[in-house]
Amino acid sequence: MKRWLYILLLTFSASSLHAQFFFRISGNGLEKPSYMLGMVGNLSIAHLDSLFGYAEVEAQCQQFCMDEDPTIFSVPSKGMTRLPDGKTIYDVLSKEQIEALDAGVYKVRHQHLADMFEGMGLGWKYSKPHTYTCIFTFSILQEVRNRYPEEHGEQRDIKNEPLEQAKHHGLKVWDIGYDNYTYYDDAYWGQWLTSLDEQIDTLMTVIATYDQRLQTAIKEREEKPKREMMATLCGKKGDYEGYAAMLPHNSDYIWQKSQEKRHEKWISHMQDAMPKASIMFEFEAWCLPGEHGIIQLLRNAGYTVEQMKP
Repeated sequence: MKRWLYILLLTFSASSLHAQFFFRISGNGLEKPSYMLGMVGNLSIAHLDSLFGYAEVEAQCQQFCMDEDPTIFSVPSKGMTRLPDGKTIYDVLSKEQIEALDAGVYKVRHQHLADMFEGMGLGWKYSKPHTYTCIFTFSILQEVRNRYPEEHGEQRDIKNEPLEQAKHHGLKVWDIGYDNYTYYDDAYWGQWLTSLDEQIDTLMTVIATYDQRLQTAIKEREEKPKREMMATLCGKKGDYEGYAAMLPHNSDYIWQKSQEKRHEKWISHMQDAMPKASIMFEFEAWCLPGEHGIIQLLRNAGYTVEQMKP
């Protein structure tokens, strides 16, 4: 208990330290470096100006790129989610797979998602396997929300200060999600475009591991307050290695695959854009670490990525 009180005290007393994580991207033929800001929570203008080297390098940049995720605001078309030629899900599954799907649907339909199934009517039978995978994933999310109703529907109006400052300083602002590039069709919603065999394999894995994934999601939520406090402390100290080490492994298969595809697409756009201008990239800090994180993918592509510290 004393240890956590001490950490909490450090968290608040560290407010004068340089916050967040800041990186330089160079090499691989770039004439001028670009930069990358990893955000841990919100960041005030005062904190931004105190971040080591930020003001100087932002003045050298011509563009500001953020990672706003359009998948939150978009939905796939019926043509993407429906099986072809009027087929139903029962036409593409084996007898054993149908039994597993029916049992899984019965469980989530009666526990959490009755309204969703009623809204879909008979149309759900014509949906591709990946639609069911998303339903099971959403059911886990709904169960966690039911256990923690104080967070359900919470809305936060957080001003993106780095973005506002970049606009004020005249930088060209664009969204790596959709401003200049088609994004969600082949990155996130592209799961609906994979082969039926791949979608069926994924669905059966998700059904078989549903209870295990649910318990893991509940445990991750229980540990969220402690994890957020430690993440804030690491961000204020600039301790990127400590931050990367404390991040939990997300057990959700669909989340993992969508993030891998999303980051690979982002790297492709970064490679297209960086030779043309010096850019300030802003990402949520959790996008940076890991085998499929932005930093490792950039290094795999031949770039040098260095954290900027005092």
